[in-house]
Amino acid sequence: KGAAGAPFEAKDASAWDLDDCKGWMAEASKSIAGGWFDAQNSGAVRPGQTGRAGQAAAPPAVPKGTRDELEGRLVEHTLRIAEYLESQTGGGGGGGPSSSGPPPLRR
Repeated sequence: KGAAGAPFEAKDASAWDLDDCKGWMAEASKSIAGGWFDAQNSGAVRPGQTGRAGQAAAPPAVPKGTRDELEGRLVEHTLRIAEYLESQTGGGGGGGPSSSGPPPLRR
C-alpha cells in the first residue's frame, strides 16, 4: 500500500502535525527501501547519471539487504527522529517544549 489516501496528503505541509510527519516519513522509508532494493538487484544507473565523457557512471552505492531489512532500518531511524521531535516539542517522550525553539506542534 502506498501513501495514496494518507491523511497528510490532503493538507499543505505547513499544516501537518507530528502524526502527519511520522506518516510521511514512514511512507518515504518504504519508497526509499524499495528503490535501494531494486537498485542493488538491477545494478541499473539512475536516469541522468553519467560518468566522464558522457559514459554511464557506476551504480550508486546502496545498503545491502532484503527489502524488509532495508525498510526496517529506515523505519527504526524514523522512530528515533519522531521520538526526538516529540521530546523537543512537548509531544511526549519526556522533555517539555523548547524555550528557544518554535512552538510545539499541535496534536
